[in-house]
Amino acid sequence: PEFNLAKSVHLFPNPATDYLTVTLSGDAQQATRISIYSTDGREQASWSAGTNSRQYRIGLQQLPRGQYFVRITTGEQVIANKQFIKM
Repeated sequence: PEFNLAKSVHLFPNPATDYLTVTLSGDAQQATRISIYSTDGREQASWSAGTNSRQYRIGLQQLPRGQYFVRITTGEQVIANKQFIKM
């Protein structure tokens, strides 16, 4: 069963330039992977999420300007998709 924990995932700043901070709260802290996808669905970067970690600082220098999605997963289950803009 898919469940959406989008309210437990916060991205800032948005729009972002050099770094994006991803904050997880509640059940979202069970995340095992944080990925960045372009709007055409291609994965741009991915990181393993530490157990019960609350905050991640992600460098965006390698990404061109545009819109992206942060996908938070636990195993094969997507628990949140959040959009952000890279300036």
